[in-house]
Amino acid sequence: MGLLRPPTAGEHGIRDNVLGISGGRALRDTFVRNNGCTPQNPPEPAQGTLTHRITTYSGCSTKHPVEWAAFDEGHIPASQDGAGGDSGSRTWVPAEVWKFFTPF
Repeated sequence: MGLLRPPTAGEHGIRDNVLGISGGRALRDTFVRNNGCTPQNPPEPAQGTLTHRITTYSGCSTKHPVEWAAFDEGHIPASQDGAGGDSGSRTWVPAEVWKFFTPF
């Protein structure tokens, strides 16, 4: 069986207390390596900014892109900029996921 190489759009809170940010980075780096992307240390928002930073990796094999979003929050699915906690109506996550997967 070969490597698992799906297109990967990952997001992780820098203050996640369930799977710490170092664990999220390790998972991300596995997909970066498996998908043939150029490794890098993507920027992350500073704690207390309540913002997010998105990195699209270069050099990935065809149809195996990797995108990483780090955000200033904890273990939540619908991060929003400028405020803490989840917000289904104000989150930036669905638009980014849609943009990432639309080409497929």
